[in-house]
Amino acid sequence: RRIEALTGFNTIKLLRHYNELAAKTAGVIKCGNIEELPEKVSALNEKLRATEKELDKVKSEIASGKTDEIIQNAVSVKSVRLVTAKLSGVGADEMRKMLDGIKDKNPDIVAVLASVNGEKITLCAACGKDAVQNGAKAGSIVKEIAVICGGNGGGKPDFAMAGGKDILKVDEALKSAEKTVEGMVK
Repeated sequence: RRIEALTGFNTIKLLRHYNELAAKTAGVIKCGNIEELPEKVSALNEKLRATEKELDKVKSEIASGKTDEIIQNAVSVKSVRLVTAKLSGVGADEMRKMLDGIKDKNPDIVAVLASVNGEKITLCAACGKDAVQNGAKAGSIVKEIAVICGGNGGGKPDFAMAGGKDILKVDEALKSAEKTVEGMVK
């Protein structure tokens, strides 16, 4: 083990440095003095957690609003209805929630969503119970269309996820979903 210590003037310099650092921190978070710093930081953490919860709630509400709009664009492919949509800036968690809502309300649906976040593509597919019974497999759908975007992925018959790199081919990948679904369902 190695033990390090400061003595003499170096100790005073270090204490001054820490005191200045605490004073700057107190100034940044608009705290009256250093003694109030722990309470203020704790209060800010609580406020941040509450704000994050509120943001998640708003995102969920927005996602559920988009869900109804997406379902209206469904097309019939043999025994199932297919819906595809390109979203922007929607995270994987929000897409999962959207797809869960879509497939729970519509057992005959196959839904494929793509979201572009910067240079990354997230592809998600979900199949309702009836669609799965008729041969639809979200894992196979996502795996096949992700290749078009230079990515890969997979999952279960009722839900699957993939990533991609080529954002210019997202529309082409979504269009290919219809052919993919047509080839697998009864």
